[in-house]
Amino acid sequence: MRRALELGLDGFEYDLRACASGEAVLMHDETLSRTTNSHALLSKVQLPELFGVDAGSWFGKRYVGEPVPLFDEALELGTDHPGSAPMHMIELKETGLVEGVLEKLEEVHPRPEVRVASFLPDVVIEAQRAGLPAMLLADRASDDDRRLCRREGIAAYGVGPGGWASLDSGEDSDEAWAGCERWSWSLDEPDEILRACRLPLAGFNTNQPQRALAIRALARWAPEDSGPYPLVCPELIVEPEALHEEIRLRGEWYGEWSARLGLRNPFPFGVQVRCSLFFPSGAFQSEGLPRVIELQPEEERHLDVQLKGGARSPGPDPLLGALFRARSPLPEEFILRTMLPARPPALAAISTVPALGEDSPANFQGTPDFPIILTESRFYYINGAHNQYVLIDTSRTFIFLSGTSREMSEQMSQIQPPIPRAC
Repeated sequence: MRRALELGLDGFEYDLRACASGEAVLMHDETLSRTTNSHALLSKVQLPELFGVDAGSWFGKRYVGEPVPLFDEALELGTDHPGSAPMHMIELKETGLVEGVLEKLEEVHPRPEVRVASFLPDVVIEAQRAGLPAMLLADRASDDDRRLCRREGIAAYGVGPGGWASLDSGEDSDEAWAGCERWSWSLDEPDEILRACRLPLAGFNTNQPQRALAIRALARWAPEDSGPYPLVCPELIVEPEALHEEIRLRGEWYGEWSARLGLRNPFPFGVQVRCSLFFPSGAFQSEGLPRVIELQPEEERHLDVQLKGGARSPGPDPLLGALFRARSPLPEEFILRTMLPARPPALAAISTVPALGEDSPANFQGTPDFPIILTESRFYYINGAHNQYVLIDTSRTFIFLSGTSREMSEQMSQIQPPIPRAC
């Protein structure tokens, strides 16, 4: 969460439970075993006992010794942060927490924007009646939930991936949900995120914040586009059991592929696209990928590429990178119209998130020749002995809306995939 604030984001989501002494702590599970070095039930542990628990080692060596975060500490984040304060999406995992949450919020000045969420209808109703903007969570949207939200004046309603598709035509409109914000949680796939940005939803949670912010920017720059995600990569299948023994000595994560990549221009103007393959780990060779492609508005192109290589152990996948640049300066009217949407969706990230900057014309008028980078990778592994498919990674997307073309070229030339930075 601290790192997320440094990078800039719309908000973050966290779960609350109470320990044995009644204090609210950030914890998803009932037990401490998955995310700490303790195996106790949280409801049986007093707060002083939690101070000696390591809640960081499971995530990485650099986080060794991180304590179990307290609700008080989460609320302190962002109080002195420059710019807009982040939204806190607080999911209550159990009953008995609403009164304490309200008391803590009243102690914070200025009071942060919050959505108090839960899958438990009684908890949501209690929070709304206490004056907190509450959010009812569900796997899929239903008309019964819509009537409940309207009857109780619930501020927001959030469903899982594809959850809004369960409603009949017209029941998922803004008019049907008047007075109640529409959200989604755990949107990670590109098509799902793009659909959410086009509706638009009021906001959504994601485990892929960089991808989500990039696709939101893409939707803003191409508001009339209704096509699929602009980059298409086939699944790269690794079949260790099918490799010759001498090849397997190089590592099980090895293969040779002839892949057809898809590239589409979603913008209403011609673009020049510079393509690159990034190899964050392992050793790979590639042939057939053109460095520069000219695409007319809405034009699609297929690229046949040969790829060979791998690694001794799993790691970040190869990435296809495409840097989009307008072939001519964009009219100021287009920049203002596309970058000032009436209601852009907010993103509440579960992990760190980079910023795209403020929605101000001043940030874009000086850079009509904008560079945009999209990347995607798909890498599958087949365990021949058990005939199981394991998804190792899905597409990743990065978009830059500021910076000079020289900076973009330098970043594209790096072996590591480019890291988004704030505008």
